[in-house]
Amino acid sequence: MNHPIDASQATVADVMTRNVHVLRPDDPVSEALRSLAARGFSGAVVVDDARRPVGVFSEMDALRVLANARFHGDPTGSVRDHMSRSVMQAAPTDDAFTVALRLIGDGVRRYPVVDEDGALIGLVTVTDLAEVLAGDLVAGVRRLEHPPGAAWDEARSRDRDRGAGT
Repeated sequence: MNHPIDASQATVADVMTRNVHVLRPDDPVSEALRSLAARGFSGAVVVDDARRPVGVFSEMDALRVLANARFHGDPTGSVRDHMSRSVMQAAPTDDAFTVALRLIGDGVRRYPVVDEDGALIGLVTVTDLAEVLAGDLVAGVRRLEHPPGAAWDEARSRDRDRGAGT
């Protein structure tokens, strides 16, 4: 991020990455792993022909494939065979702070950002949102009101992250 953004007014469009590396469901999983490793990415959104997200090939999915390959040889199958099918999404007009709370609550690191037709237009990550919130902290900005629709329970979030259950 090149310029400070006030998180109390930031939208997902203000912080998201627009150039997103995607995978297709029929891509061989071995090629997907090579592609991600070559780019230094931990995962990618899986899209259909209309660029609508149909899954996520996450860091954990990749780890599962690689660990299985240690026992059974080279990774086989397609991305479809190994991807997570649950795709939580954000809209470009969503409030950035609310989306940060959703990421924490859902325990994920990124959301695909989709337009009104459901087509992928970007990606918003924990890093993107942490940068804007850290900028507010440095600037002394405090947001005391709770954003609409955001559920937040700090103790529950910390317990989940420590493996203490949900």
